[in-house]
Amino acid sequence: MSTNDVSNYEVKCPCGSGKVSVTYSIPDHAYARESQASYEFQWQCSSCENMYVIKDRGDFFLKSELLAEKDARAKYRSDCEAIEKMPEFQSMCIELETRLDKLPSKAERYRKLFEAGLISESQSKFTRNWRDGRQWVESHFTPNLIKKLEIKNTALANASKSLASADAAITRAVPKGNLLHSFSRR
Repeated sequence: MSTNDVSNYEVKCPCGSGKVSVTYSIPDHAYARESQASYEFQWQCSSCENMYVIKDRGDFFLKSELLAEKDARAKYRSDCEAIEKMPEFQSMCIELETRLDKLPSKAERYRKLFEAGLISESQSKFTRNWRDGRQWVESHFTPNLIKKLEIKNTALANASKSLASADAAITRAVPKGNLLHSFSRR
């Protein structure tokens, strides 16, 4: 039967006027790892509780930042879906799938894709995961795919710019967590 070593402590909340109760639990044996530890947080400051969210191992985020990130990701998904429904994009994918499937070997496919800057994985990983052109195109759709293929179609180029803009918005919206506490078992 296993037991856990449990520690309770309090740290100041982000505003500095209240506290957050932290319960730290880790298996009680000689080979316990930090990855096996768990944390539970309880706000004791109503203003911070309304403004922040505590995630993972003590990073706190503004609720508004998390909402902005969620909205940016939703916009990106909807832009992706819009591009995937465009006949121009569908025909481009079919053409790329056909070209890839006509190449004589996996090594040749890898060389062509690598030279075009469409992949960065190792050749052994590519060879191990290769099934067919359709599977590759579906799993490697990125905002840069259209750009790297230098598509001349205006509708696709504009849609790609919109998608790249949505991708950049996600990067800007990803909240930077602040560590609420520094506690380690020693």
